[in-house]
Amino acid sequence: DLEGTAIHGPEATDNTRSRYAEIDDAMTEEGHLSWPGDGGESTYQVEERAIRGFSQLLGSSEDGNKSHLAVVAHGRHNKVLLASLLRGEAREFKAIKQGNACINVFDWDEVDGIAVEVLVNYVNHAELD
Repeated sequence: DLEGTAIHGPEATDNTRSRYAEIDDAMTEEGHLSWPGDGGESTYQVEERAIRGFSQLLGSSEDGNKSHLAVVAHGRHNKVLLASLLRGEAREFKAIKQGNACINVFDWDEVDGIAVEVLVNYVNHAELD
């Protein structure tokens, strides 16, 4: 019910912000709740899609060199992926901040299959003089 509606910035209304906060809280509690409503994806569905894509990227290098990957995605995708990899629970996405054009860096331990946070939500590169 929020499709096409501003939830941040000057166009967002108090009613919209309140409704978004309610849904966001509900999704944090229930990982199977779809966003934005019927036809949307749940947190766990986003996690499954994000992890599948991440795994495909790890296995896609023709020369076997998987030392550097770049993933460009929307905030919710990033937050769910980072929550899953760094915290072990996708529903913790709400605690992860993602500014516009932010940079996230983590080291992937291929042997143990774990991610180690290096840098999350770095936005200083985007500051203008």
